[in-house]
Amino acid sequence: VAWGGSPSAGVAVAARADAAALGAWSLADGALLATLDPPAGTKARGMACGAAFVGGGIAAAHEDGSVVLWAPPTAAGASPTLSSAVRMHADAAMALVTLPGGAAVASAGADATLALARVGAGGRLSPGPALALPSPGVACLAAREGDDGNALLAAACWDGSVRLAACAGASGGAPTLSLTAVADLPYHERAAAAVAFAPDGLLASAGRDGAVALWRV
Repeated sequence: VAWGGSPSAGVAVAARADAAALGAWSLADGALLATLDPPAGTKARGMACGAAFVGGGIAAAHEDGSVVLWAPPTAAGASPTLSSAVRMHADAAMALVTLPGGAAVASAGADATLALARVGAGGRLSPGPALALPSPGVACLAAREGDDGNALLAAACWDGSVRLAACAGASGGAPTLSLTAVADLPYHERAAAAVAFAPDGLLASAGRDGAVALWRV
């Protein structure tokens, strides 16, 4: 699930019952605003596993490893249109997060890769750098602005670790992005399932071992 805007005028996006499509709902009254349904012949992308608002559009991570970008409607009452699709992963893309600045996303999933993409000219996704992880499987991603102006990414990994990476160039409009491993935080005895940053920068992680951990990073 992803959401943007304010509680009175915002929009939430999540996978619909048929899994391949996304739905956009009003946060004000719960009304379905639009269905983001892949064009005929493209449902082979499989289930939509994650969503994020980026570059004025909506990005979705799919089971075939692709990240697709939906452009916002050009007229009142119109539905979003599929703008571009990029194969980012060799296995299912399961997690997606918008980077600070709102013009780039990070994705991860069942392979051992953390990847970046930016919305470029014409509102199309442009693949960025990728970082090889020590082991496959990421369940969730979180991001915040770092103290040095770069983005800090946290990944909840299936091996129980929370891994941190720094991304330069996301929020400042730099022509290129860079991605660097920062730290490995082993704690959970089973897969780490979720990560989230608090406004003060504190990082929380939850695992399938039933534990919740708090980190100052």
